[in-house]
Amino acid sequence: MRWFRILREPLSFLNESGTSDAAGNLTGYTGAIYEYGTFNDIWHYKNGTEEAIYLYTASGERLWEFNLNGKNRWTLRDLGGKVLREYSYDRGTFVWTVERDYIYRNGRLLAAETPQGIRHFSGDHLGTPRLVTNAFGTQVAYHVYYPFGEEATFFNQDGERMKLTGHERDLHSTAGPGDDLDYMHARFHSPVTGRFLSADPIGGSPWLGQSWNRYSYVLGNPLKYTDPFGLHEEVRERDQEMATVSEIITVVGEAPRSVPWTPLPPMRSSPGGWGGCGAGSGNAGSGQGAQQNIVVVSIREILNRYPPCGPAAKGVTLDLSTINPSSHTGGAYGWNLE
Repeated sequence: MRWFRILREPLSFLNESGTSDAAGNLTGYTGAIYEYGTFNDIWHYKNGTEEAIYLYTASGERLWEFNLNGKNRWTLRDLGGKVLREYSYDRGTFVWTVERDYIYRNGRLLAAETPQGIRHFSGDHLGTPRLVTNAFGTQVAYHVYYPFGEEATFFNQDGERMKLTGHERDLHSTAGPGDDLDYMHARFHSPVTGRFLSADPIGGSPWLGQSWNRYSYVLGNPLKYTDPFGLHEEVRERDQEMATVSEIITVVGEAPRSVPWTPLPPMRSSPGGWGGCGAGSGNAGSGQGAQQNIVVVSIREILNRYPPCGPAAKGVTLDLSTINPSSHTGGAYGWNLE
């Protein structure tokens, strides 16, 4: 029963005082109260004198944060959910202020225009801003984090909200980081506990024991993976258009086809064209004799999202010793294995 509770309740194995609703959302923990809407988004937060109400767009992105004891915050985002501009509204003085304008390069946070001047961000391999400098290159702040995002340095040294892998962090209390939450679009993540507050809506995989815990963050491996949307772990994309093919899976009985590279969708079903469960129609044009170049994140991700009911039905073999990564010939499909 204890094992079952770990899979169904977000924090039962950390603190028995945590409470959750019928959908598995964390509703109370260490004095904080969370209320959820129809789509399991937090709409009301309260912890002592700190209280906020959240409003979301039709697509599920947070737009408005109404702080009952402070400034209201409005957030403008790009199509990928990244913050472009933050406005604040002081109800006492009736004054609107542009708090931040964020600038990105290849999806990574690069700089921000703030009321205190320009801020440049130097991130780590996961995209977490670590060193913050001003327009003259002078250090303004330096952040050190524990693996799941809790700050080892002072938690609010510069007021910057972009924290773990570039996600927004709600800095609720000035007394400490215990109630801070990372907004990861589909779900909220606690950097203190290293867990999501809501269950994974996609579900786990029978082949991945770490995915059975629907509240775990990036399969318990935060030094390698990121979670851009709060739905599924990913290897951080490098600053290049195409990853290097380092492993090849040969699909027996199929001619090579030319398949453009796209990120895998966040679902666990058989891909079209591989004749798996449901038999998709495949890529337009069989491309007899054409060169293939399908590249995705990892072998683990393929096994996780597309169980063996698809490719395995045709026969899948791995050949890691005789493959020349620069030569894509024969009935082969390539993966970039991290």
